[in-house]
Amino acid sequence: LTPLEFSKGIRFFAPACVLDDLRLRCLASHSRVADAFAAISVERRGVVLHTEGMREVLAELEMLEGVHVEAIVDLLEPHKEGGLTVSELIA
Repeated sequence: LTPLEFSKGIRFFAPACVLDDLRLRCLASHSRVADAFAAISVERRGVVLHTEGMREVLAELEMLEGVHVEAIVDLLEPHKEGGLTVSELIA
């Protein structure tokens, strides 16, 4: 079993692990995950974002590298029409 095959298997059988890369990026420079998003205004945190919008927010916060944004949005999107707010991501 190669490391790549192992990683793909974990993501298939434990989909929430896609959040771990983002969590670790947040905690690398902040004591809490929510603190990493403090620069985003309260109003902006409530806007429903699809993959590209969430990618832009994470890039702005310098947390995009190594994060699989599409997988995170696909896993967490609670809206019938799709998308995810920053507040929902933090929660």
